[in-house]
Amino acid sequence: MGVKSKKNFFDAIDFDEIGDSMDLWFNRLNNSFEFDAISDEDEFNAVVISPPVPIGANSNEMDTFLDGVEGRFTDTLPKFIFRGRLKDIDSHHVFWPDPCDPRFVEDAGGQENAIDWVSKHMKVMAIGATEVPKVGDIVRVKLDKEGVYTASPETAIMIGLVTSIDSITTSTALANIDSAECRGSLSKAFDGYTPPPPLPAAAPTTPPRGPVPGSTPAMPFRIDPSPVPGSDVLLFGDSQMQGAIGRVLQGRFSGIRLSKVGSQAKFWVDNGSLDTELNKRPSLIIIQLNSNGISGTDALINKIKSTTPSSKIKWYGSPPAALAPSSWSKAVRTEKALASFNTRREGYNKKVEAKLKSSKLNYTFIDPFRDIPGLKNWSGAGSDGIHIPDAVAKRFYASI
Repeated sequence: MGVKSKKNFFDAIDFDEIGDSMDLWFNRLNNSFEFDAISDEDEFNAVVISPPVPIGANSNEMDTFLDGVEGRFTDTLPKFIFRGRLKDIDSHHVFWPDPCDPRFVEDAGGQENAIDWVSKHMKVMAIGATEVPKVGDIVRVKLDKEGVYTASPETAIMIGLVTSIDSITTSTALANIDSAECRGSLSKAFDGYTPPPPLPAAAPTTPPRGPVPGSTPAMPFRIDPSPVPGSDVLLFGDSQMQGAIGRVLQGRFSGIRLSKVGSQAKFWVDNGSLDTELNKRPSLIIIQLNSNGISGTDALINKIKSTTPSSKIKWYGSPPAALAPSSWSKAVRTEKALASFNTRREGYNKKVEAKLKSSKLNYTFIDPFRDIPGLKNWSGAGSDGIHIPDAVAKRFYASI
């Protein structure tokens, strides 16, 4: 009995029926990719795409990584966790939006969506690093073993710092321009984010390990409530509410202020913190939205209308951006880009105002493009051109 020879090609006669071309196409795709693109390596370079967060030695996050760490460690070593994106290899990260792209936040649909993409990336643990990296730095990581694959790009251990942007000299700046741009493009996604203070080191422990009360999660993105007692006023909104505009408005009206960087109206439709405050039937609700889009506006209006219809609504629309040639955002670096960006923001305001007109709520809508004279000409010098700075907010939002 003869042995049939193995061939790595198809005869033309194999494609004489309808649908055979699809078979050929699928075969071509299958042969274009390796099953394990990472091969037998497990150490790679990665770019830091989130602020490193200190963690406790007995935290849930540490428990998650213990199976992938060989040997023992001393509890006095620094421990932190961050998100990383693999560089220079074909991992699934290449199919995701690149946080180092200058248009990452805009293309992702705002800060909330951008942060969601960051949180999908590889979780990197450092249990004894000599220094803490910063966003944009290049680190060396060792991937965890997993299943039939040689290594899993889901979790990794940091084994060293390759490039620190802060130590880059003039002679090496060009070679590291990608890392520097990465830090700039991610600055908006983490605007207003402050890592919590490190947890105090505990005495060495032995298994079993359990969660420590108050231990910090890897990505503690949260709503930031800043209550001022003695008032039944509610303020909520996006990064403008979290920043200078929100501080000025809260100073004027008191009340509790809820904010979420990058949020649109849809974020607040099913939000427990907002539900709690709306159920208190505040006399005045102050909203600062529209800068990141207006998705969910109808649902938010209906939510307020059904929960506290007698509340007075004061809705501030998106403010104009200003020219800022050195900004992280291309949208405000040139006059042409700025004009297009502001046209879009002003359009959001007009659409929201039209929705409020048909809502029958007791509302006042402030379109900063129309209702705050002079704000269109605010200077973006020294700012990112996107967020209203303190001096400008105090001047234009102190009485409107």
